[in-house]
Amino acid sequence: VPVKKMALIYRKALGELEKARGAGMPKEEQLRLFGVSLDSPAEMHVLLSQLGRFLARTAQNLACIAVLEKLVEVHEEVAPRGSAMAGACQRLALQCWRIGFFEQGLPHAVKSLELQEHLCGRESIQFADASQLLALVQL
Repeated sequence: VPVKKMALIYRKALGELEKARGAGMPKEEQLRLFGVSLDSPAEMHVLLSQLGRFLARTAQNLACIAVLEKLVEVHEEVAPRGSAMAGACQRLALQCWRIGFFEQGLPHAVKSLELQEHLCGRESIQFADASQLLALVQL
């Protein structure tokens, strides 16, 4: 299966899962039909992270950004001030920067910087990385 076709299949299945959940499908049924549930943040983190990495590696940038935006939404619900949220925001900002979507990436770069400062302090490597990314996105 060609790489882009495989990514399309995953994105289509994710869309179907979102429709099913919107129609009231319970978690157990989602797990049975799709192997993952939108009602399980841990499972969604794994799925969206892996799909985002795959899309980034295969230069499907717009699709990757859409998936990473969903990942940020998942973390916003679970742990909006956690390290996973900081990482998701940083990945999203970096992906936006790669294709010149600076305005779209800017709020995520700022959020990543704020979270890294909160979590690790201003003297940390994580804060320095987030600060460099913010500088790139603001250029």
